[in-house]
Amino acid sequence: MRAGLLLLAGLCSLASAAQNRFLLADYLPCRAGDTLQLRYALPAAKADEPMLFTFEAAPEGMLKQVLNGNSFQLWSLDSLQGWAIHQMGEVEGFAHVLEKPLLLAPAVVEQGGEYSGQSAYTTFEKGRRTGSGQLTATVRVHGHDSSSSHLRNFGDCLVITTTFEHRRPGGPVIGQELKQWLARGVGVVKIAGMRYRKNESGQLLSSEKLAALLEKAFVGGERL
Repeated sequence: MRAGLLLLAGLCSLASAAQNRFLLADYLPCRAGDTLQLRYALPAAKADEPMLFTFEAAPEGMLKQVLNGNSFQLWSLDSLQGWAIHQMGEVEGFAHVLEKPLLLAPAVVEQGGEYSGQSAYTTFEKGRRTGSGQLTATVRVHGHDSSSSHLRNFGDCLVITTTFEHRRPGGPVIGQELKQWLARGVGVVKIAGMRYRKNESGQLLSSEKLAALLEKAFVGGERL
């Protein structure tokens, strides 16, 4: 009987550990052609503006995520390297070309896990080098939750908080800290957090709260 109880306890422990591990690709599908449109709640001045994410195929298996046809991130997600950003900037403006991929998190993340990465970057505008800096990122995994949205309720979400900071020599630190609800098979359905500026000593200069909820989605060739 004692051996049976110990075996049962061991099986329960393994099941619990599995429930606290998440395959990122289930919540970040990486599909070219998908679109996710969120509606701002904060700042109130943007309440009538969309937060529209579109996804395009990029070379070497990467994905180009474009926000409102303007700013973009070029990123990849695979079983070996995990989730990584390779480049970011504006579609018709500058691009931060990273010295090495900025690793955000492994392919499988754990509840309570915290993952950090950094990379130097060079800024180019119309092909001309205009500056350089350092980009750092931290991803904290909160675990499983549900989320409401303007479109519908999503019962299977992975909740993470991602913090990005840009540092340029002699300039302010520009950052954002966003808590995101990622619905299985869909992607981001809710965002809450802030954008901010700090001086080189880390003192806050300004901040703006940010929140948005999904209102339209086209995923996997179908409209939700």
